[in-house]
Amino acid sequence: LTSQHFANFYLGAFDRFVKEALRVKSYVRYMDDMVIWAETRSELRSIEDSCQTFLSNELTLQLKPTIMNRTSHGMDFLGCRLYDTHTKLSRRSRVRFQRKFKKLEVEFLDGRIDEIELQQRATSLFAFTRAAGVSSWHFRRRVVEQMQVNGRMARTG
Repeated sequence: LTSQHFANFYLGAFDRFVKEALRVKSYVRYMDDMVIWAETRSELRSIEDSCQTFLSNELTLQLKPTIMNRTSHGMDFLGCRLYDTHTKLSRRSRVRFQRKFKKLEVEFLDGRIDEIELQQRATSLFAFTRAAGVSSWHFRRRVVEQMQVNGRMARTG
């Protein structure tokens, strides 16, 4: 939580530069991840150059490698794959979710956690997959259907 405050404090000047000096209308930043939308690639490159100059001169920072893509192709941001019409979990988030869910299942089957703890921890895992309108119902169902209960595959309906 402290690092979030430091990032917002330190990069506040950069946010103002992007919004006020560059007049970028479509910009979002979380910690050190940011997204800028523009009409053309040349406009994006110009914004990128201006941002790099500001960050280097004013904050002694460097931009991470940039990715330019059409919105319709989707983009990974904060654990999700964003499209212009919907949002899905990114591949990395799906793999991490499955790994953590499998670990919970093993802990339960080995008797290291009880049903209540399994349910509580699984609920928090599922909460991430349901946040901000993420389309993940089919994915969650597949993961749960693969869960073993008393040596058999779980039934979901």
